[in-house]
Order: sequence, then C-alpha cells, then structure tokens
Amino acid sequence: MRLQECHNPENSQSEFSFFVCHILTGTAVGTVLSLLFTGLIVQYMSWEAVFYIMGGLSSVWCLLWWLMITDSPRTNPYISDEERDYIASSLGEDDEEVTKKVCTLFCFQAYQP
Repeated sequence: MRLQECHNPENSQSEFSFFVCHILTGTAVGTVLSLLFTGLIVQYMSWEAVFYIMGGLSSVWCLLWWLMITDSPRTNPYISDEERDYIASSLGEDDEEVTKKVCTLFCFQAYQP
C-alpha cells in the first residue's frame, strides 16, 4: 500500500511530511524490536510462545486502534473543540460530513475463470 493512500484526511498538508516520517520510522523500529524480542522469546521460552505473544500484542494493538481511531475529527471524542476547529480550518472543511464512494465491485469482477 502506498503511503499517499494511508494519508488520513485529518492530517493537513502542512503536517504530511511529519506524518509520513512517523510511519516510516515506526515501521522500521517495529521490525527491529520484533526481531530482537523474537530471538529472546525463543531462547528463554519456546518457539511456540513467539506466535502467542506476537499475535496477542497484534490483537491488543488492533483492539486499541478500533476503539480509539475515528473516521473524522468531528466524531472523535478524544480531541478538544479547539483542536477539532484547527483541523477543520486547516483542511478547509465545513461542518457537513463528506462521504466518499468506494468501488468494491471491481475486485469481484477482476477474476473470471
């Protein structure tokens, strides 16, 4: 997936490079840490424990993401009204909800036996 597609509309264009920097840094640091801890887990526990621990941490991360991340700053209960107004003004949005259509039918039409 391209990073431009990951760019959340909540991030203004002025903060785009900051956002991309954190994604790239987090990916690299996460890979290094998981490889380091995988070796330690295998050495002190067992190779099966790697799957349980890494799977459990991934499940916790997904649960937190699902509970805390919203589609729009207007529906996010964790930010202040001042921050919500700043984000909306930096994007040039009004108070109306913007709905985008996503074409999902194309995926099913691509394969024809």
